[in-house]
Amino acid sequence: MARAMTDFLDGRGIAVWIALLVAGVALRQVVSTLLKKPIRNACRSLLRKMSGFKRHLRRRKLESSKYVRASVLIVRDGRLLLVRNKGERRYSLPGGRMRPKESPTDAAIRQVAFKTGLQPFNVERLDDCDTETANSRHHVVRMETAGDVALNKREVSEYKWWDGNAGMRLNEHVPIVVGKSDAMREIGPNKAV
Repeated sequence: MARAMTDFLDGRGIAVWIALLVAGVALRQVVSTLLKKPIRNACRSLLRKMSGFKRHLRRRKLESSKYVRASVLIVRDGRLLLVRNKGERRYSLPGGRMRPKESPTDAAIRQVAFKTGLQPFNVERLDDCDTETANSRHHVVRMETAGDVALNKREVSEYKWWDGNAGMRLNEHVPIVVGKSDAMREIGPNKAV
């Protein structure tokens, strides 16, 4: 064995050995380079899919549990503003879903400005009027507004200033929230300024 090794190493054997060594290193670099890119791309793709799956799980969790909503009481000239959202038959209080880590007052200001075009001021949070319905939790905010109603037609079909009389088709949260607040004392035909 030793004799075969010395015969191999003298003369041309060393050159062959060095050539094989260099070829092996080069081959390893080529294989490494060829494999790195597909592996890197596969890892990136997997991470993208995982983050998408996490978003999907968060959405499903929100959909399966009650969604949190800011409901707004806006009384003007003895009437309460109600809106009918696209695709719904019943009127509800203006407002909408709250974003994660958003306060009820911030959500109320954002939703009222976006859906009705009104400019809110004198915003007041009514903690004692909060209520839960079958599929949502309502955080109630009362505000005064300036300007005329200019509906966002992609979100809201129509609006009405309600004087408290029966006969309107209302979502289940409206009578509960209005009953808990002092808004009923302020609305009605004889309360107009």
